[in-house]
Amino acid sequence: MTAAVRTTGDAQAVLPALRAAVWSVDRRVPIANLAPLPDLIAATTARRQFALRLFGVFAALAVVLAASGLYGVLSAMVAEGTREIGIRGALGASRGGILRLVLGQSVRFALVGLGSGLVLSLLGARLLGSLLYGVAPWDPLTVAGVSAVLLGVAVLAAGLPAVRAARIDPADALRSV
Repeated sequence: MTAAVRTTGDAQAVLPALRAAVWSVDRRVPIANLAPLPDLIAATTARRQFALRLFGVFAALAVVLAASGLYGVLSAMVAEGTREIGIRGALGASRGGILRLVLGQSVRFALVGLGSGLVLSLLGARLLGSLLYGVAPWDPLTVAGVSAVLLGVAVLAAGLPAVRAARIDPADALRSV
């Protein structure tokens, strides 16, 4: 049996009086787990909160890994495409044009990743639905916000390789072939 008692004062101060009142009626009634409601709620939701915090840590780790992976791919692409970038520069491509080219490729990579991630998240939404409170598994505002953050991370991760590509001297690029 469970009972809830509303108090106007400190809940901890009322617990001994509550125990004495129950035992004054029947001394055989076992009284266990006397606690204020916030403590009971915290104990009940502790597992779910731990799981959600763990998901948050893994999500942050995934963003860091995605950014470093995108940076590595773009750096390798710029290093491998040095000759092509040099030829473009020799033929008159501006630094801004080269910068837009590299950033455009990174945004395309990110959009492909976001698209596949959205499809997979739609499939996995049922699994996560039981863990969420106050937010639908596919809340449009949350999905749009997370997508914008990931796209921003992709652009930031592509920034250094794009600037490096724009600074390539066409003559040096053509000589290194």
